[in-house]
Amino acid sequence: MEMSDAAKQAKREYQAAWRKKNPDKVRRYQAEYWERHAAMTNVERAKMLHGQGRSLRQIAEEIGISHMKVSRMLQRRNMSVTVNVTPVTAG
Repeated sequence: MEMSDAAKQAKREYQAAWRKKNPDKVRRYQAEYWERHAAMTNVERAKMLHGQGRSLRQIAEEIGISHMKVSRMLQRRNMSVTVNVTPVTAG
């Protein structure tokens, strides 16, 4: 349903008044939005690098996050994460 021009104007005025009355909330909402946006960018980069055969640690170093966070991001996206484990031998 399309809003009338009067309704659109009333909505804009209400939103402008709310933003003026709540500047702290506006800043917090904007910061949270950009944090989510940056996180999505990291997920896309991690998926691309993982597809190129990079290790979790290499991906983590390039993106600037921990290798465990990379692992969780890829697992949440249902991507198979292969971990190369080198056995430690005593001696």
